[in-house]
Amino acid sequence: MRAGRTGLPVAALVPAVLRRRGAGERTDDEPLRVRGRHRARGAGLGAGGRRQPGPPRRGCPHCRPDGGSGAIVGAVALREIAVSPELFPGFHDVAVLGVGRRSTVYRAVEDGTGRPVALKVVGTEGATPAALEAFARESAVLAALGSHPHIVTLYRTLAVAPRPILVLELCRGSFAARLRRGRMPVPEAVAAVVRIAGALATAHSAGVLHRNVCPATILVTEFGEPALADFAIARLHDAGLPAAELLDYPGPHAAPEVLLGQQVDERTDVYGLAATLYELLAGRPAFGEMAGEPVAATILRILRDPARPLAGVPVELSDVVVWGMAKEPCDRPPTVVWFADELRRIQTRQRWVRTDMLVRTARVPVSSSRPAPLTRMPPQRPTPPAPPPVVAPPSLPRAPVRARPAR
Repeated sequence: MRAGRTGLPVAALVPAVLRRRGAGERTDDEPLRVRGRHRARGAGLGAGGRRQPGPPRRGCPHCRPDGGSGAIVGAVALREIAVSPELFPGFHDVAVLGVGRRSTVYRAVEDGTGRPVALKVVGTEGATPAALEAFARESAVLAALGSHPHIVTLYRTLAVAPRPILVLELCRGSFAARLRRGRMPVPEAVAAVVRIAGALATAHSAGVLHRNVCPATILVTEFGEPALADFAIARLHDAGLPAAELLDYPGPHAAPEVLLGQQVDERTDVYGLAATLYELLAGRPAFGEMAGEPVAATILRILRDPARPLAGVPVELSDVVVWGMAKEPCDRPPTVVWFADELRRIQTRQRWVRTDMLVRTARVPVSSSRPAPLTRMPPQRPTPPAPPPVVAPPSLPRAPVRARPAR
């Protein structure tokens, strides 16, 4: 049974799975399956017990080539998918980039302009009301925020029956793909996260929570800049919906409150941003799946174990990252701007190039087609308490001054 069919948050299934395993019963990890973390044919264990991906013989509906979540099939299966030109009028040289349960992404060239674009279409599960709602939400969010230099640009939306199409900026890779070459240099990773913090702060100013910040949702533009993508599960602050609707295990970057089905806020994205920086600096997630470990045990480590300090980085940087990954939201930095300001102060003390964080105000839905100008967010520091009022001591009565007699 899939977790999405139980109506319960993922963490509600963990105790039952572990009890059955402890009793020696055979269990099905499918309710807690990590998308993109199955053992494909040809995959094996490498040094240190870490799984080494091998060439799958067939496309898996839960993986994508860059190793991230999002349910994209392997390159072998992509070549077998035929694209009908009639499906995308106004575009040519259409090829499949990835297929998932929620969406299918194509690479294409726009007629007239010759601009390469990415076409995102409602996924293989069909144009269900939930899928159409997610597409409408992502379209509205990107229309409001897409002018930010570190958010993927939405060019336009096409109402092509039977599914809508998002015409998006075509990016050349993702941070998940970059991690296949090893961990990032420390100054580069910190600078990239500060830029993404500006994108998240812009989304938060519009009342939007991303809820899925991870290396797979941070793309790399043709200019080499990071760009935040995948707002399909984003939610507005005032929607009043808890995270319990995330019924599939989203991966090792998910905040504990997401796994527990509790209410989420800006600090949930702080956790995702800190967990992403942890992986960029360490080359692996803080709570990655261990060899032979059930996914239920991985979730329990996320809920219970603190993140280990990072090696090979300044101690103050490790402390800030671990602070951002605190289990309780109240123990984390209150905003992504606060978290990024701590990183920028570390840049100054370490004599790295200090990164500008671009934040603008926005609204969803957009009432005006003109984007608000970009501004540099000043550092946010806690406001010191006002000093107590100074009360003058009561003055003693003074004797009247007698006039000096005239001479």
